[in-house]
Amino acid sequence: MRVALVLGCQEYKDESGFTYCSHLSNIILSLDSIDSGKKEEVINFFEYTCELFTKPCYDYNKIVNIINYLYKKYNVIDGDMLAKIQKIFFMYKKFGLYLILVPKDFKDIGQVYNGKENY
Repeated sequence: MRVALVLGCQEYKDESGFTYCSHLSNIILSLDSIDSGKKEEVINFFEYTCELFTKPCYDYNKIVNIINYLYKKYNVIDGDMLAKIQKIFFMYKKFGLYLILVPKDFKDIGQVYNGKENY
């Protein structure tokens, strides 16, 4: 399955146009890199528990829990990636994070989110 899990943050500007952070998005997991023994279980988790095949997740607590499950239960995220993700949580929590599944061959991962679901 050529799908990637992307963690991102929306651009944040105040009323005067002052920018606090620009949009960012990072691939944190490629579904085709998951061992075949775990792949079906992870896909079911994304589809039925997280509903990521039908819509992005914007709920910070749910995003944190999904990442924790991917690291602790499914072991598909390593410690280095978890540390990077935790830094994003710390730095961008107030600006609105999202978690989304996109086709891995999506042309511009950096533009996954522009205020609309455009994938």
